[in-house]
Amino acid sequence: MLLRKFSKVADAYFPPDAGAERAECHLVLGSCLWMQGLFAEAAQHFSGKDSEQLQFAAARTFFELGDFNQASALARGLKSSASLRTYGQLVQGAIQVATGDGEAVSTDDLSLEAKCIAKLNELVGEALREGAGAPPTAAKLKGSPLAQLVGLEEGDLEISVEARLVLRCTLGELAVHGGVDEPWVRQALVSALSDFDGLQPRDPTLRPFVFRALAALAGVTNQNGDAITAEGLYRTALDHVEKYKTSGQRAETWRSWVSEGFAKMLAEGRHAEQRRAEIQALQAEVKHSSTSARRWALLWLPPPLARAEPGIE
Repeated sequence: MLLRKFSKVADAYFPPDAGAERAECHLVLGSCLWMQGLFAEAAQHFSGKDSEQLQFAAARTFFELGDFNQASALARGLKSSASLRTYGQLVQGAIQVATGDGEAVSTDDLSLEAKCIAKLNELVGEALREGAGAPPTAAKLKGSPLAQLVGLEEGDLEISVEARLVLRCTLGELAVHGGVDEPWVRQALVSALSDFDGLQPRDPTLRPFVFRALAALAGVTNQNGDAITAEGLYRTALDHVEKYKTSGQRAETWRSWVSEGFAKMLAEGRHAEQRRAEIQALQAEVKHSSTSARRWALLWLPPPLARAEPGIE
């Protein structure tokens, strides 16, 4: 691969005292690999370099790969700037939720966008707690900035479009998976799809949000008795699953939810017997996952790209 050659040339070209330049080169190369969904190779470029920006990138990538020990160790060392300390707190909080070991870290000193991300991850932990979870409801969201995002309260948060997409979609998913049937759920998911259309993301961890939002919207539509519209939404979601095949266990879980929800709806429908073959084909695509794996799949952290992340500092 051409990127590998660039990496070798960069390491050979830069003198020993050009650490910053070499780190920047590896950050760009790692970011390119991340954008291709080659997370393990990206981690190799981000790791072992004397740069806290690369350290965050490595921590984020190891989180995507499910290596929480390495991600946590790297995140604890992020201290040189306010933005990197924020990244470190977000990574550590997400890992705590992913492993089921405690809740997200304190958000007192975080920016508004970072607080929203940390709060979302905390809600993921609450909704997918071992045993009986507590999905987000209007009562739980009111009084928090997230309430404005889903139309429960007046106001317009000054956060990035990427964050809006992630927050709205994931809150909607949590509600649908938890059986919450409140008006804000549909509004959040419709708004998430609008965010996606406006953003047209290229990041491999953001692109699946289109089929995630469609599948969740199909679920709430079916809950409200409109199976025909729900089926159309599920089929559109499946089309996007084929279009955006991100690698990794988290992405596998996202794709599985589409088939799982569609199969369940058809199996509970009036024509289940006639559609048995279709139901079985969908069920064959379902990858059964543990509660901890589902929790990990729904957590969010900013991607480790070679650019400033809006709203975090």
